[in-house]
Amino acid sequence: MRKISTLFAAMCITATVSAQTQRLVLFEEFTGETCPPCAQINPTLNEMLNDEADKIVSIKYQNNIPSAGPRFWPYAQTDIVARQTYYSNSYSPQGIMDGNQFNDNAGALDPVIINPRYATPSPFEVRVAHTFSAANDTIYASVIIKAAQNYNGSNLVAQIAVTERDIFGYTSPNGESHYEGVLRKMLPSASGTPLQQSWNAGDSVVLNYSWYITPAALSSPVYYQLSVIAFVQENSNKEVLQAGFSRAQVPMDPKAKAITGMQDVTCTGNITPTFTIANNGITDISTLDIQYKVDNNPAQTYSWMGLLPSFTNTTISLPPIPVSGNGSHSITLTTTNPNGGVTDNNMLNNSKTAYFGVPVAAVAGNVLEDFALSTFPPANWIRVDQNGNNTGWLRSTAGNGSAKIDFYSSFTGHIDNLYVYPVDMSGASVATMTFDVSHRQYSAAYIDAINVQVSTDCGLTWNTEWAKAGAALATVTGYQTGAFTPTTAAQWSAETVNLNQYAGNNNVLIRFNAVSGYGNNAYVDNVNVSLSTGINEVANTVFELYPNPTTGTVTIRTKTQNFDYKIHFSDISGKEVFVNTRIEGNIIKADFSTCSNGTYFAEIQTPNGTERSKFVLLKD
Repeated sequence: MRKISTLFAAMCITATVSAQTQRLVLFEEFTGETCPPCAQINPTLNEMLNDEADKIVSIKYQNNIPSAGPRFWPYAQTDIVARQTYYSNSYSPQGIMDGNQFNDNAGALDPVIINPRYATPSPFEVRVAHTFSAANDTIYASVIIKAAQNYNGSNLVAQIAVTERDIFGYTSPNGESHYEGVLRKMLPSASGTPLQQSWNAGDSVVLNYSWYITPAALSSPVYYQLSVIAFVQENSNKEVLQAGFSRAQVPMDPKAKAITGMQDVTCTGNITPTFTIANNGITDISTLDIQYKVDNNPAQTYSWMGLLPSFTNTTISLPPIPVSGNGSHSITLTTTNPNGGVTDNNMLNNSKTAYFGVPVAAVAGNVLEDFALSTFPPANWIRVDQNGNNTGWLRSTAGNGSAKIDFYSSFTGHIDNLYVYPVDMSGASVATMTFDVSHRQYSAAYIDAINVQVSTDCGLTWNTEWAKAGAALATVTGYQTGAFTPTTAAQWSAETVNLNQYAGNNNVLIRFNAVSGYGNNAYVDNVNVSLSTGINEVANTVFELYPNPTTGTVTIRTKTQNFDYKIHFSDISGKEVFVNTRIEGNIIKADFSTCSNGTYFAEIQTPNGTERSKFVLLKD
């Protein structure tokens, strides 16, 4: 016990009294080895929690929903059941932030929810440390709780949880093979330690607990992965007032944290990524090899030398990496050989993958895409997932073929881009884009968004020309908590985007930019980019057409009476459209009220030639 006494003394020396204390937010998740949705959301959730590690700490209760798992539930069943009862847990994955600040599907947690709570000062300070016995079979937890201001509670308790930071090498029934923050033991139990209810600024309490790390074959934890989390909770309303934790004492653990410095698309023939690496171990890192691989090509090695102290990050700029071939690509960066070959105690967090594309040369002419073919993305289109899991936009059979963005499964804040192949508009003076969209909201709280963005400098800068989110994006009224798939034509909306400002440009990139609010699926179909010179459309010598745009009926006035002519109407794909027409002298009225919104053409053939006008149908 001498180690603990010394540790307490060191902690007490650094403790100070302040009227305000920075809050550390606590996130508790009820998840499980047999829960398929948990396997779906946890990798991205854990990634977000790690990115926000200076603001939030997490405990994962591996519960028995829908059934008990073979490894974690038997080991900590008593404590898990107690926390289930405390929070009335009945589903997985359920996430709870600071006891009563957030209680929802765990996948809905994001920095927008975390930040306001983190910014709210806490009335307490919680400091935590831990050590091990010589045989590494007993953990000693040390906790100091100090009041930063006067505080009166009604049923305050201190909770202390031993968690295992990273568990790998085991695949559970739901397919998960990497677990983080798994609860191993509550100290002294899940009931916690009662605290005094009335606190003056500067009051403090010291808690000492130890736990013999119960061996249980595969189920027993790895001692150096253990961390201790302590928090002050008000049982009367379940609010967590403050949390603190001690880091796991992993000997060596370089972690691939992020790939940055890359555009979605490149036209230069190379990429120049930067690689952020975290040292999650207790040993400083002085040398490291970084393997980089484009697609499935052989890996190349970049050797780094420097100083990466324990629990810090560094960003390394890699040399230009050549890329060949149009279409979608990936770059994978992996840390290897730390400190000349010291054993890496966690091999599952060494790699990051980023996705990007190389566009084809710009193509002149109209774009017509109905996603009828099974190939996705369509020929020369590019799909780029900015968050690294290469999901998001995919082909759906809805609408006889469409592009689907899976907001239903995509974590809040995920960005997925679907690129139309570059369009050469140098010969056009008029440019219009039309497409159909379908979306239904999960609820008003989950705001999904789709933007149509345009670039003329190969993706360096973007202009947003069309944007809808939340209720404005929805084409079906009401909410749907199951995954949405459109089943009728009435669930689609025809949209039109004016691209005239880009006419005359020889390389125009257009993308559908999808930003997930973890809501419900959206679909895009019948993408048409229509280009024209606008000569006859602007000043016809034979006829004039109005109004344009029209809400249903167009009027065509011929400038010469009593001449032979034929009139045809077509949609943007060139398919002839048959509508009711009425002729009154030199006036022709055509009723398009039964047609879908979009771009159409009126063509009049006379003995002296053919003239054509374009118009847009925009029904209310």
